[in-house]
Amino acid sequence: MQAPDGGARRTARPVLALAVASLSSIVVGCAGGGQCGGEDAGAVPAGDFGGPVAGSPDNHCYVNPADGGSGPVLVTVVDPEHCHSNAGPPDSGQPAGPEFGPTNYGTEADDDDCKYQVGWWSTPIQYGREVTFYVSAVYTATGAPLTGANTYVEIESNSGQGSPPPDAGKAVTTENPPGVYRVGPFLMNQHGQWQVRFHFNETCDDAWPDSPHGHAAFFFTVP
Repeated sequence: MQAPDGGARRTARPVLALAVASLSSIVVGCAGGGQCGGEDAGAVPAGDFGGPVAGSPDNHCYVNPADGGSGPVLVTVVDPEHCHSNAGPPDSGQPAGPEFGPTNYGTEADDDDCKYQVGWWSTPIQYGREVTFYVSAVYTATGAPLTGANTYVEIESNSGQGSPPPDAGKAVTTENPPGVYRVGPFLMNQHGQWQVRFHFNETCDDAWPDSPHGHAAFFFTVP
């Protein structure tokens, strides 16, 4: 169910604080003001650092996104019963849209289907070194943390048109605290702009618009 604000009511957009304190901690942020992980903090090597790419903020979950996000907010209320359903959704008669929405700038955005508010951060990003990603998500309708989402990360160089890191298949996901996912490590073996896509409840069917299945992608750089 997707409804303008006033039916299902969206929580305030999360404020993600990005900080590298005295060049000795990981980049930090979290969705919905929740608790953030950070056990990878430690001595930061010298050199140039990459990170999120600045750009226009995400506003696709607003009624008038072309006008800069004016108007009511759209909220998709997730129905767990539609994770696996024998009966598919009614045929709307409309052709299916693209599987993924546009890639986002910065460190916070709504997921592609307006179900979750997503924020990400990472250990220091440098060429030739491994990086671990953290992502937190909350239900847009309630602000509750998205837990048990079997989250995984898909990374590609060349702004999402290139190749994954050579060790991508070895990445491990852990959830701690609830709703915060640590995924990695990944070896950054190419310079330039990359894309990271976070997948939530990927084992759920994506036929129903209110299925728990969700994803959000962001650009980042490797200097």
